[in-house]
Amino acid sequence: MRTQQVFWTGAIVFLVVLLLALYGRVMETGRNLPDRRVIYTDTDIPAFAANTNIRQRKIITKLGKETQTQMSKTTSKLMKGPPKTMAVTSPTTTAKPNTKDRFRTLVDLITIMEEHNLLGNANEEERKIIMTKMLKVLSDKGRVDFASLEAILNGTLWNKPTPTVAEMTEKIEHLEQLGPFKPYILDKNYKSSTCPTSMTQKASRSPWFRARFVENMKLFLDKREVFDPETYNMLQRDPTPFGTGGLDIEGLKETLQNPNLTYPEPLSGPRQDCVTCAVVGTGGNLKSAGKGAEIDSHDYVFRVNVALTGKQYVNDVGNKSSFYGFFPESVVNRINFGRDNKFDDETKMMMMIFKSFDAEWLGDVLKGWHPNDFCYENIKPGMCWSMPAPKYKQGNMMIVHPHFFRYVHERFLNSTSSRPTTGTMVILMAIHLCDQVDMYGFGFDPRFPLHYYDGQKVEDAMNEPSSHSYPNEKILWRKLHSEGLVNWKLRPGT
Repeated sequence: MRTQQVFWTGAIVFLVVLLLALYGRVMETGRNLPDRRVIYTDTDIPAFAANTNIRQRKIITKLGKETQTQMSKTTSKLMKGPPKTMAVTSPTTTAKPNTKDRFRTLVDLITIMEEHNLLGNANEEERKIIMTKMLKVLSDKGRVDFASLEAILNGTLWNKPTPTVAEMTEKIEHLEQLGPFKPYILDKNYKSSTCPTSMTQKASRSPWFRARFVENMKLFLDKREVFDPETYNMLQRDPTPFGTGGLDIEGLKETLQNPNLTYPEPLSGPRQDCVTCAVVGTGGNLKSAGKGAEIDSHDYVFRVNVALTGKQYVNDVGNKSSFYGFFPESVVNRINFGRDNKFDDETKMMMMIFKSFDAEWLGDVLKGWHPNDFCYENIKPGMCWSMPAPKYKQGNMMIVHPHFFRYVHERFLNSTSSRPTTGTMVILMAIHLCDQVDMYGFGFDPRFPLHYYDGQKVEDAMNEPSSHSYPNEKILWRKLHSEGLVNWKLRPGT
């Protein structure tokens, strides 16, 4: 018995000594590791700071100026590497911003954060750490998105209140989106507008839009892309909605060769000069607005989702429908609300594939079959929708290109949410097809019902779960309006 006590006492002493030795080794190793914090000095701030405004220079001085001039090897590698060229407007660039671009973006972000008091609780040391982490993310990824910023703030200010991503999207107008982006499939047959007020001309006057706008984006999917090895591989890299990965590829090839599907000149012939377009949402602010004649006076009218244009709605929303953006569930809702499954012969049907079922549904519709029911078996067994097919003119069905989805998601929504709304997709589609874009029926106004065709309250809808970032999309619409790219028509007092 005594022998066992001696043995266990010795074992415990040995373990304690071993743990103390290991702890000492770890601490010594930590002291010998290079300091990974970036310490900014006057020489580290590039010459571009001279061109920033006074507030930005104060922020640089406040957060960046230090007397310590020694930088670790890690910092030197980060800051002094050979300059890289950053072509912000190139859709195929994979380059990361060089040191000067990283500093400029960092200053912009810090300025925005200061203006919205996102750093209000941070002390001087914490602010330096936040700057260091942001610069590291810029170096690694080329951009700081909302999720990265929240992680940085939470990791640094873990014991202080920190804004959530949702609150930041409400407060921050935009975070610079500098790539790098995977290549997009472009339209080799694109024709530039010669209108003096074209979107290309507007891009020349808007640095914000110019950094995002890819004029010759491919808008609609066609059969050549799934038979060409290069474009096929590009599409297969991502699952829906930003690619064709996970789809029945043989079924998709069959669908794309169906004569009922087309890839025409979207605006019915050669590019016209100074095309005017109205994009009509389903917002309740159109109710009793009397905008029908004004909407129908545009060269083309884009509509989305339920988009009822019956006699009781014509005075407010018009009845001209040049383009209709939809996915299976939305067209079913239109049928259920309006009891009308017929689309005008001139309406181009812009199908959006969000999931594999959508591609299967479209294949059935193009063949003239009654589509299968859509069932949420993984959510609620037995919960199924009957999915009737819309009636449309043969040859008027088009598939919105997956890379156009990704383009909108990356460049205009900063990759927030899982995907853009149908409305935002159609707004950007109109920007690419038209020279003047007017928006009607967008935005939630509590003075009116959720939709112009129902009595649902706005606040009820805002409490429902969603895969979209409505606050960020509203910020985008406001930005497009303020930059002169669209005219967002709102009711007085909004």
